[in-house]
Amino acid sequence: MTDSDGFFIRDDRDPEHVSYIMDLQIADPPGSIRKDTFGKDIVPPQPLTFDRVSEGRLPVSDSRLLHLPTEILALVVEAIPQHSLASFALVNSDCRQLARSRQFASVLLDYGHHSWQLIQQLGREVKERVFHSTHGRTKKPAIGPCIRRITVATSPGWLHKYHGMVLEGLPEAERTTRLTAA
Repeated sequence: MTDSDGFFIRDDRDPEHVSYIMDLQIADPPGSIRKDTFGKDIVPPQPLTFDRVSEGRLPVSDSRLLHLPTEILALVVEAIPQHSLASFALVNSDCRQLARSRQFASVLLDYGHHSWQLIQQLGREVKERVFHSTHGRTKKPAIGPCIRRITVATSPGWLHKYHGMVLEGLPEAERTTRLTAA
């Protein structure tokens, strides 16, 4: 089953499934710091504010929360625990966009099923922006404006699943040759 945007899959047998899919898209939750291969801190990008991720649309909700100044609203959304963002997104379309601003601030494309779903959704958004008379905007709030960073890191496990390729234990030159040929 899909929601009205046709992207987030909700399995009625497993209510946690919505959160599971959205959590997979997160490369670096805001506020977390890790090191790259050179020992440099990798700081995830801060989510964009509501006015940016809504692409200038006014809030459709009359909620007082959405009439707070953008900077204060950003602090409120930042205080929502990561595991509660999926529930917050179900309140209304404005809250969904606020949740997305955190969930998709940093995206990891690993060649997995969820990465392909995200790429297909972004493709549908581009198609709507370019080929429909929406003046460069989508009819409904979109995921694309929420993304601040995309990391492409192909997982050897997904390569093995889709193409039968095994890369573990291969010399670097052979590994590069096989990846280039795929």
